[in-house]
Amino acid sequence: MTQPSTADAVIPAPRTRPVPAPAAPVLRAEPAPAQPTGWAAVRRGLAVVRGLRSLATVPARPQPGYGEVDGQ
Repeated sequence: MTQPSTADAVIPAPRTRPVPAPAAPVLRAEPAPAQPTGWAAVRRGLAVVRGLRSLATVPARPQPGYGEVDGQ
């Protein structure tokens, strides 16, 4: 028995034909909704301000001591 002369001879040939990958579906994005105008824009702006106000920082409550008397 002779030794293979190339690396390709070591790899066996595939017995079946490769299956081509299916084409990727075309995804179409929905158009963005129109920006509100007039009073609708004012209402939306106020809603945004209310939402941002809820993100304001609040002072922390004082924590009760753990019983240390010597400042450890």
